[in-house]
Amino acid sequence: MTGAKKNLGWMLGALLALASGCFPDLDPMRGSLTVGLLGVDPATETLRVTVTAGTERYVVEEALTPAASVRVEVVPTGPIAVLAETLQGGVLLQSKGVNSEVGAGENELGIDLGSAGPDPSDEVRSAAQRVVVRLRDESLSGGRLSDRERIERDPFLAFLSAARASLGGDVRIARVVEAVAVSDDDTFDDIFDGPFALDLVTEGGASVTVGTFAAAGLSADLTPDTSADLTALDAAFTAGRFDIRLDGPSSESSVDSEVSVRIVFAATLR
Repeated sequence: MTGAKKNLGWMLGALLALASGCFPDLDPMRGSLTVGLLGVDPATETLRVTVTAGTERYVVEEALTPAASVRVEVVPTGPIAVLAETLQGGVLLQSKGVNSEVGAGENELGIDLGSAGPDPSDEVRSAAQRVVVRLRDESLSGGRLSDRERIERDPFLAFLSAARASLGGDVRIARVVEAVAVSDDDTFDDIFDGPFALDLVTEGGASVTVGTFAAAGLSADLTPDTSADLTALDAAFTAGRFDIRLDGPSSESSVDSEVSVRIVFAATLR
């Protein structure tokens, strides 16, 4: 019996030790953080985000993408400090720090490095969203040259997410700030007979003309239509599902050209 009592005493002691805190501590709850950047300097090559959570620090440096966002996979929940920087060739261009908080699961944070101008002050602008529209023989019909291409969804939705975080509420696309069209080969006056339009088109066929390009040279800047009302496209913007269309008069019988369109959107509170 003495041996049995000793074994029982040992087991009770072990259980008490575990109950009193000898069991290994579990990691604190953690979440992920996606930092979306607005107002990125056009010369930027690299984004760097530093997240400080208590005594822990996380640094993520990535090449700039159309989404202009950086994801930090694992961050302790609670208060954090975030420093966002843009660089070109290792030279610092922009820098801004903010305080925030991380909860369990997915977290989003928008940092505006300078897109909000004084007029209006409640507007933020996207990084240039790039779409390549191919104009082919099939794009010719009835004296017009017209074709479209879907915008890249993830970068556009990343901008909306950053805009919501930056402005503090639900947002809408208010206007197209600027756009540049660049032809890969043929000059625009070779393929169009006059100014050609930039349209935003939904899957259902609703469209809004946001401006026109002059048919000259290999590169053209958009002349925005300041009266363009984008309200009818709200649902398409929210889903990130809409097309960029180029449309203009043409007397050509054969066309094969790719046009890269870089377009900047402005978002405001809904």
